[in-house]
Amino acid sequence: MRSYLLIAACGAVAAAATSSSAAIVWANTVEAFSQGLQDNNTPVDANRSNPNNALGAAQNNNTINFVSLGVAGSLTLSFGELFKDEVTVFETTFPPINQHIEKAAVYVGFGATAATATYWLAGNVINSADGAPISLAAAEIASGRTTFKYVKIVDTTEYATSTSTDGFDVDAVSVRSVPAPGAVALASVGGLLVARRRRNG
Repeated sequence: MRSYLLIAACGAVAAAATSSSAAIVWANTVEAFSQGLQDNNTPVDANRSNPNNALGAAQNNNTINFVSLGVAGSLTLSFGELFKDEVTVFETTFPPINQHIEKAAVYVGFGATAATATYWLAGNVINSADGAPISLAAAEIASGRTTFKYVKIVDTTEYATSTSTDGFDVDAVSVRSVPAPGAVALASVGGLLVARRRRNG
């Protein structure tokens, strides 16, 4: 019986760890925003220029609840905690998307502040593949790290071949949080073992 109890307890730890590692966290702070101009050298429309529109969960609809980066513009976000494994960027483009191809490079960073952090390229995104997770494996190898603090998105739209005028439009960004130390899971196991000991006493 003790063996079965221990196996069940270990299973609870594994389940708790898996559940914790799968937690999705949305960006909650704009660390920096450097908006570029439109490709005709005029400012981006005001209703597309609020970086706070990139915070929180993705709306996934064709309304102006995003921020446009502008030509070569950038946006840096944080999440209130460290993250690992992958980053997902959600973009909004009004149809027809195949005529308004927009692209961005996605970097992840770590440091005391966003301004002083070091950044590594995680991957590139295109609006026609909106919401596809980006693995952080390449950034982990390049940095020697497994956790990061910031996401920086830089517009790389090719305006010569796209009808886009104001670049990549960020709706939202999500990451996978770093699990807290397994204190809760271990405490649960401890409780199970104590209960078992009392019943045997």
